[in-house]
Amino acid sequence: MSGYGKFETLVCGGSVHPSVDDAVDIGNSTFEFKDLYIDGSAYIDGLADDILVDTDKKIQFRDTGIYIQSSANGKLTISADGGSTDDITLSGQVTIDDNVTIAEGKTVSGAVNGASGLTLKNLKNTAASGLSGTQVDIGIELGGVPYYFTVYPTKA
Repeated sequence: MSGYGKFETLVCGGSVHPSVDDAVDIGNSTFEFKDLYIDGSAYIDGLADDILVDTDKKIQFRDTGIYIQSSANGKLTISADGGSTDDITLSGQVTIDDNVTIAEGKTVSGAVNGASGLTLKNLKNTAASGLSGTQVDIGIELGGVPYYFTVYPTKA
């Protein structure tokens, strides 16, 4: 197939491909295509610009329960189904510059200075008479040995 001049609709019953591999562009930074609809897989060797997901749509991986989504400005959700064998793995240094909230009854585990077996558990929150606020019972497990602490707020 070849063509010259202005045409806005192309109907094809087979594949559309360049005559030479890795030598032809579709559009450019001045003349961009508006939207791209693909039903199937997209094979892209590299992305040379940022990707903007300008809606509350999800970027899904393998199934509908594993995704990254920004449902509102300033909010980012990373989900891994929530099953007992699902993981989100971060490698390298992770810097968190704000508070981290762990849901009640959940566990944080890992290693400190190369020593494996660190586990932090928020066991329960109970009222402490005579003190402002509540006491918090926490458990720390180092190398399989549990240590339990009750942390009290300061007196009012």
